Amino acid sequence: MCAHELGHALLHSDDINNFAVTSKNTFKNVEYEANLFAVSLLLNESDFNMKVLNMSNYLLKQVLDYNIAVERKVIYGIFRCN
Repeated sequence: MCAHELGHALLHSDDINNFAVTSKNTFKNVEYEANLFAVSLLLNESDFNMKVLNMSNYLLKQVLDYNIAVERKVIYGIFRCN
């Protein structure tokens, strides 16, 4: 999630409100660009069977959501008291 927001900060420094879905930011594909940035920053393209640039926004979001879920399980498993 931080990587996604960092993508907004670095790529979208204009007057777009990145926390609201508006016709202005939807038209400019800011969510796709932030998701693309995050996946490219956090993961190796060699981990996929396709180029990251060819992924749809839906697929990029699924990759990010899956990795967040996996991290939660890992952290929960490490810090869980028995």
